[in-house]
Amino acid sequence: MLISGFHLLHSLIRIIVAIIFFAEVSDDRTLVDEIPYRLDSPDLVHILPHNLDEISGLTPIDSVHVAAVQDEKGTLFILNVKTGKIVDSVRFAGRGDYEGVEAIGNQIFVLRSDGDLFTFSSDRATWSDRTPSKHIRTRLSRRYDAEGLAYDATSGTVLIVCKEYPGKGFRRSRAVYTFDLRSKKVSDDPAFVLSSDSLAIALGEPRKMHSRFKPSAIAVHPSSGNLFLLSSRNRLLLVSDWSGHILAVKKLDKDIIRQPEGIAFMPDGALIIASEAAGGRAVLVKYSERIREERP
Repeated sequence: MLISGFHLLHSLIRIIVAIIFFAEVSDDRTLVDEIPYRLDSPDLVHILPHNLDEISGLTPIDSVHVAAVQDEKGTLFILNVKTGKIVDSVRFAGRGDYEGVEAIGNQIFVLRSDGDLFTFSSDRATWSDRTPSKHIRTRLSRRYDAEGLAYDATSGTVLIVCKEYPGKGFRRSRAVYTFDLRSKKVSDDPAFVLSSDSLAIALGEPRKMHSRFKPSAIAVHPSSGNLFLLSSRNRLLLVSDWSGHILAVKKLDKDIIRQPEGIAFMPDGALIIASEAAGGRAVLVKYSERIREERP
């Protein structure tokens, strides 16, 4: 009976701890900062054509258009954010698992899941049916499962977020590496990691469940400089600073976004999220940034 009583007490403690974890972050609360977008009330939701069912990455091109890739073919698509229509496309490489895209200067960079990059001119006037790209091989591999690409114009930093292996010595973490535009090399160590402890608290789950956070995209907020990361597996939007400190987390509406895979910010601060079809239809969703007086 004593042993049974001990196990009962131990179970009760685990339940209480779990309740505390879940109370830290519910679907409608954040940690220490708010997300300045009404994620339950988007401005626009566009159903995308079937050739973007596997949409996987976004980057703004100008005030009206974003470029997108999908994870099966080496084709870049230009989308009108106001209409959701494809206005242009270019084939830059053969078939492959392309996961991220970023416009940097006058170049487009596309990230493949093995960590390699493909780059070509962003000048649409130079595009043909097939525009050759430069293949940049990096030290990453398929084991890392590189999923997201971002650029911070202020510091000139290119970021690569990995869905799986974080690198030696960073067990049970999710890692973000940097890519040097001059040397064309990926950093030896991560710029920062999201630790299993911080993910457990933020997600309201036991530490061993950190693996449920699977980063699928990353973007730098143009005003705050904070990092916005998507997790496709559990439809989460997570905000962190550059040290890996988690500031906010929010679950996305499953009726709107089935599998979030791409994220970008427009010049006016609007948030754009792309979702794969995942058994339904792929969508492009726009959220306007709230003015400070509207924030809770």
